Amino acid sequence: MRFGPDGWLYVGMGDGGGADDPQDNAQNPASPLGKMLRVHPDTGAVEVWASGLRNPWRFSFDRATGRLFVGDVGQDRREEVDRVERGTNYGWAVMEGTLCNKPEVGCDPAPFVPPVASYPTHVDGTRAVTGGFVYRGSRVPWLAGRYVFGDYCGGQVWALQSPAGLPWSSCCAAGCGSPPSRKRPTASSLVVDHGGGVYQLVAR
Repeated sequence: MRFGPDGWLYVGMGDGGGADDPQDNAQNPASPLGKMLRVHPDTGAVEVWASGLRNPWRFSFDRATGRLFVGDVGQDRREEVDRVERGTNYGWAVMEGTLCNKPEVGCDPAPFVPPVASYPTHVDGTRAVTGGFVYRGSRVPWLAGRYVFGDYCGGQVWALQSPAGLPWSSCCAAGCGSPPSRKRPTASSLVVDHGGGVYQLVAR
């Protein structure tokens, strides 16, 4: 849960469990599961902000633009990062990332918004994307304006950007090609290790 720049409370809801979302909660408008919800802070009124999510694990708002980014944990093949906007559908469980999932062949991706980043899961230790933050500091100039996120299990950290008029692209910021460190991004250029260490990304 996190308050947005509009003062409303945003709540990321998983699909309820079970392989391939057996109840189709994420695609059911009547279910709150598999959704990003927006809750009025005074009245408690709840609205579905976006749908088609599997397990939104860590989301944040860009403090400069207000854009909402979500790390959505995959099932068997893809992890993904979504830029979430009102009324959009991100495809689960019809899609897993950019791949057809239900069914695995012949699905129609047209109604869904693709992720801004996607990578294979269960490869090089990857298993669960962890959403991060857009870096708005000044100590690491090359990170400025990039969304920094990582994998909870593999330890990789990536920096994602979208130059004006160009598709989203990511580059490795730490941990790629090396043994898993179980690091995950938390804020700015800091990375927290479950072993108790706090690391800072610096220019090389």
